[in-house]
Amino acid sequence: MRKRGILGASLAVLVILVMAGSWKRADGSSDAQAAAVPVWAKRIQNSYGGIRTFRGLPDSLGGCLAVGDSGFLSNLDGWAVHLDKTGKILNQMTYGGTKHERLISICESVDTGYLAAGRTQFDPSGGYEKGGYGLLMKLGADLNPIWAKTVSASRTGNWIERILKLNKAQGYLAIMTFVESRYCRAIMRLNSSGSVVWAFKLGDDKLSFDIREVLQAPDGGFFLVGEVSSSWEDDAVIIKIDGNGHFKWAKEFGEAGTISERIESAYLTGSNNLMVFGVSFKNWASLALKLDLNGNVKWQYLYKGPPQIPGGLRYGMPGEGGGFYFMGSDTTNDPEIVFAKCDSTGKILSKKYYPAFGGFPNWYERMSHAFRSSDGGIFILNSAVPPWDVAIAKLNTTGNLPKKCPPMSWNVARSKTKYKLIDISIPYASVKVTVKSTKISAKSVSYASSEACD
Repeated sequence: MRKRGILGASLAVLVILVMAGSWKRADGSSDAQAAAVPVWAKRIQNSYGGIRTFRGLPDSLGGCLAVGDSGFLSNLDGWAVHLDKTGKILNQMTYGGTKHERLISICESVDTGYLAAGRTQFDPSGGYEKGGYGLLMKLGADLNPIWAKTVSASRTGNWIERILKLNKAQGYLAIMTFVESRYCRAIMRLNSSGSVVWAFKLGDDKLSFDIREVLQAPDGGFFLVGEVSSSWEDDAVIIKIDGNGHFKWAKEFGEAGTISERIESAYLTGSNNLMVFGVSFKNWASLALKLDLNGNVKWQYLYKGPPQIPGGLRYGMPGEGGGFYFMGSDTTNDPEIVFAKCDSTGKILSKKYYPAFGGFPNWYERMSHAFRSSDGGIFILNSAVPPWDVAIAKLNTTGNLPKKCPPMSWNVARSKTKYKLIDISIPYASVKVTVKSTKISAKSVSYASSEACD
């Protein structure tokens, strides 16, 4: 781990929810009732090019939305799809038609509809910008665009990778990547119409940051979690900023002198705890840490599977009774789906491995996101290359998929670990961000859906 100057104050990360008690859902129902959640696995194919998913969002009726891109590498369009609780596609749209457009994140709008974010190479003046702009699109409930804006902090390589809904008065928090001498991140608060309220730059010519999750803290500030990189190593990082974007503190952990640890997901547990999940590349194992809101460790574990499933559990999400669910893909050349259900102490209660999920034999697959549904299930988004088909599945809380997707048993060992979270100083300064209105065309599409495990 790098030795850096100590910087105090409060930080918190994105974490996975943990409570305590018996395994009952928040509404009081049991796992047996939760098992009645409809489970399905769908494969979506674009016969005119590939499609990929990057991020998803549950709807209020047990279904989900997912965003990504569609087409060929020479001409990609943004893509959004809405599925109901049974896996039926309700709506699909593509966005763009100029050069490259891509949707990377989506959240509910502060009024109605959705706000999608990503990247476009279409210049608002009508030209083509090779470096690209960050893209914001306000979508109606039918996924048609209401307005679109480009966002940039440099002339090169801008894209928005995370968007978080706050409230109507506050608007949104967005994380945008842009390129100077290294990759930097712009941390931006946007109002309800997409204009910038404040913006700060994270990173410089010595350190770059990859922010995987952003959460709003109980005190109105924000936790940013992910990875910090230098020319000699990568470590996991947790950053706390206040509600006006000012830096409060940062903590880092990892093994010295290696590409070592990265946080992939996190969430808050009520008002006083934060769970973070990721991977240790040195140990080829998964990580779960429970922290207080100042970044102090309450417990931490490594989860290591067999050689064919190393470090697969990366996406944590709130479970019932104070526990959590841990999901991911294994890290071999043909990653598949792994699932674990844990109690509030991090002990694994059950686990499953789906070697045939997606129906993509001998193709490289990756899980791009996993999140809870509004009716008690779990959504997973998966893509495969080639040919860039998509699999979207809904599990129940026992980790079951349809019978056509049989699981296999696998062993995973939990062990204590002893990371020290070190206070660090980070490059953080105000930055100018330019927002311009633009026009993005939309088209309804009907990409074919089939059973994923056939």
